[in-house]
Amino acid sequence: MRPWIVEGTLPGNVTFATAHATSAGGSGNQGSNAGAGSGWSRVVTFLANGTSHEDVQIAFGQTGSRPLVLRLRGTTGAISAEEGPKS
Repeated sequence: MRPWIVEGTLPGNVTFATAHATSAGGSGNQGSNAGAGSGWSRVVTFLANGTSHEDVQIAFGQTGSRPLVLRLRGTTGAISAEEGPKS
């Protein structure tokens, strides 16, 4: 079985933000794991059993509208979505 890899760019005028809610063995940290000038960042890595080592929040939105916030619960692999506060 081949891994599912999605590559590409977000549509124009869409903001994309991440925040690691908690990290296994440590406190939460803001930001991403982008390498200098790499043009990409690792947001989350799913393990073979569908879980992850961290809880993550990913927000997608446009100026003047409410963002869509996806929350990943790392220990279970469950994902929930809700509207965030209006920007």
